[in-house]
Amino acid sequence: MCQESFIFRSPKLTRMKVPFDSRGIKDCICAQCPVQVRSACSREKEKSSKGVELPKPQDTPRLYCSSGKAACSDLDLKQMCICGACPVWHRHKLAGAKPTLHFCRDGAAR
Repeated sequence: MCQESFIFRSPKLTRMKVPFDSRGIKDCICAQCPVQVRSACSREKEKSSKGVELPKPQDTPRLYCSSGKAACSDLDLKQMCICGACPVWHRHKLAGAKPTLHFCRDGAAR
């Protein structure tokens, strides 16, 4: 069951939300992102949430476009993010979102 859903109003996009659901968790590539690949905190969250169909947002290093800023403080925000290559980013057309990238730093898509 989705905790949130995305909302579109035509013709102008007024609000956008990405659902925090098991499909998004599965498709998300945040855990492979250079921004957090060296983060001990992110690696621990990835390890502890493995096998959990729908972990709590604060317990997984994934789907920041839905849940918002990362809880981990050891991310390397100078690295290039890979949000634009993510299936979730494409499925929800986040090129028009604010923020567009670095959801782990700047918060959820809206």
